[in-house]
Amino acid sequence: MFKDKIKTLWAKVKPYCNKYIIVTVFFLAMILFVGRGNVFNRIRFNREIRALEDEIERFEAQRDASKKRLDNLRIGEEELEKTARESYLMKKDDEDVFLLEHR
Repeated sequence: MFKDKIKTLWAKVKPYCNKYIIVTVFFLAMILFVGRGNVFNRIRFNREIRALEDEIERFEAQRDASKKRLDNLRIGEEELEKTARESYLMKKDDEDVFLLEHR
């Protein structure tokens, strides 16, 4: 039964199996599935490119936010003092600083 199906399939395909078609199919198979530029590598590389582009966008947004914060620190003395007190625990000479820890 299985042999009959294969024979009928071969009978249908045989007229189209000349040397040019065989070489063309072989060439296409080599390009698509073998070598560095195959389909699977191309898909993987495209994923990596998209991930790196997303990372670039994230870092650019972070850079823009840092630049905006730096500009605010250069312009406003209140912002500079607030950042110094909150981030670096700086204080004036006549002040005491108490740190509270949550447990």
